[in-house]
Formats: sequence, structure tokens, C-alpha cells
Amino acid sequence: MPKLNIILIALLASPITHAALNIPGIHSQALSTSTTQDATLARAGLDINNDDVTSDQDTNTYVLTEAQLHEAKVWNLTLEEERRYVFLMQNRSAIYYRGLRQTPLDILGVNARTEEERNHFAEIAAAQEAQKVAKNIAWNNAFHKAYNQLFANVPVVGDFDPSPFSPYAHQPVHLNPGETLYLFIKQDESVRTILLTLFDAIENTPNTQLHIMLIDCDDSEIQLWANKNQIPDHLVNHGLLTLNHGEQNYQALKTTKKTTPLLLLSKNGESNVVDLGKF
Repeated sequence: MPKLNIILIALLASPITHAALNIPGIHSQALSTSTTQDATLARAGLDINNDDVTSDQDTNTYVLTEAQLHEAKVWNLTLEEERRYVFLMQNRSAIYYRGLRQTPLDILGVNARTEEERNHFAEIAAAQEAQKVAKNIAWNNAFHKAYNQLFANVPVVGDFDPSPFSPYAHQPVHLNPGETLYLFIKQDESVRTILLTLFDAIENTPNTQLHIMLIDCDDSEIQLWANKNQIPDHLVNHGLLTLNHGEQNYQALKTTKKTTPLLLLSKNGESNVVDLGKF
């Protein structure tokens, strides 16, 4: 027992150490004496809330201008809150938020130092936003009521001739008497819409012809293609439409970016490419 008493006295006489113990394999973060009391920021992983207002900015001595005093009234801020806003917009917030249509309440709320301060600005902003939304709704309702009264007996659409705006008034190809069409195609290309339009054009325009120039097809393949696409017999029998081997003529064409299907409109010894994008 005497030895135990000596050990106990020695422990009591030793200075108490506050150094943190380093446990092997476990990384511990040092405690900060300036940790934030903001639970919202703490949940986001922020231990220290650095204020954007710097130590050389004294809100107690700054004198607000007439414009700044008016701004404080507009946004329902105290003079101290307006001074803080002015200083914030001289620092990082000026770079982060200028030009983004942020209100003074937004800037003060984002830079709140405590949850209580953030909630304070949020309540003011919410009340002002409710005013704005209610006024917008009231104005829209009043405008529509006045408009409907003013034009109560005026039809929305007046009398007009819709025929110029009809899709039937705009044909992708316009033929004149004496003109000839040459359509260069391959047998596997989908050209049914183009063919129907061209059939109608030559049938309703006197002294016109359509020559279908099939590329890389023998006689039997041309016949099968004609049956598949329901080529009108009466157009062929009256010489308005012909089916031809088109390889040589296609190769002889000097047009740039030559691709099929290709439609040419010819008259008086000259030929021009027709834009198939209009079909």
C-alpha cells in the first residue's frame, strides 16, 4: 500500500496535458474554437463561416448616402443592415452576384452569419415576393377583363381569303408549256411523293414531258420498278412519260455535289436543278 500511495501522489503532482492522442490508423480532425453555430451550414459540411465583410470595414462609422437610405426603405432594411449590404457589394459578393438581379435581401441572406439572421431576411423576402405575385395576378386579371370588354363584339379572326395561305397554292415545281423534266433516281430510293407531284404537273400542263432516268438498272429491273411505283400507263402511252437507262447521262452532268434523286427542268436548250427540298 505505501508504494500505491507514492504512485497516486506522483500522478496528482504531474501537470495535466491537453494534447490530443494520436491513435494509429484513425485520422481525427482537430477541433476548431471558431466552429459555426449554424446547423444548416454544418450539415453541408461547413465548420467555419467566413464573413465576406472584412475587418477594415466599419459599419458603425460608415455614412449612408441618400440613395442608400432610400434603398434601405425600399427593401425594409435597418440602417445597420443597409451598411452591411453596401460593404458586401464591395467584396466577393460583387463578383459573385452583380448582374444576376439579386436583391439586397438575397445578398444579405446568402451571407447570413447565423440561422436566425438568414431566417430573418428570408421572412422579409417572402413577404415582399407574396406582394409582387399578388399584384401581378391582380393586374393580369384586370387587363384581361378590360380587354375582353373593349373587344367584346370584335371577332378574333376577321373575314379574309385563306386560299393564298393554303399548301395547295404552293406547288414544289411549276411547269410551263414546252418544258421537260428529267428525274435521275436509283431503284431503291423512296420517291413516291415526288413522282405523284410530277405526274400531276405534266398531266395538267400541255406540251410537257417527264423522263425518268433510272441508274444501274437493267430492263427487267426497270419494269419491276415501274410496276412497284404504279407508273400510269396513259402517261406512257401518250408520250408524256418515258422510262430510261440513266447512267451515261448522269455521269455526263457537270453539276456540283451530284446526288440522287436529282431533278432537272429543261427549256430552250438549258437545264436547271430543281430543289427537291420543296417536295
